[in-house]
Amino acid sequence: MSGCSHDETEKTQLLDELVAIVDDQRAIKEERQMASSAVKEKALTATALIRDVAMQRASKRKSVDGDDDVTTSNKEMALIVVQQAEIDLEKQRLEYKKLKLQAGVNEQALARKERAEMREIELKRHTDLCRNLRLRATYQHKHNIGGAVESRAMLGGVLISWRQN
Repeated sequence: MSGCSHDETEKTQLLDELVAIVDDQRAIKEERQMASSAVKEKALTATALIRDVAMQRASKRKSVDGDDDVTTSNKEMALIVVQQAEIDLEKQRLEYKKLKLQAGVNEQALARKERAEMREIELKRHTDLCRNLRLRATYQHKHNIGGAVESRAMLGGVLISWRQN
């Protein structure tokens, strides 16, 4: 009775879980970077617009006609307000996306924990079955003195046989 295949399966499962965790973390990092760059881009656009408005106001103050200045600045201020609202909406979308990703990560962690618990149960079942097989072989050996005892059992769909003298 060898536990090598079980150990290899367990190692493979653990490695698969580690790969999944690393991939999840990379995806989250990429999402954060994309969200951060989108927010920075919006902020730069808004900053450039504000700078342009300020430059135009400075040049208009030098001009003689003051009525056009008020009309233009109201339109520009309305545009700035709309852009700020868009930036705020984008921040809310990114926050929602972040929470959604975190919920997915938490769900995956819970699934990994459940799989680990199932492996523990299966390992205990396997250990108990091996112990029972050894006890059976010992019992057969004690009641069949002088001869060799050959034992066979099914363990996880695999026929296991051994011989005791």
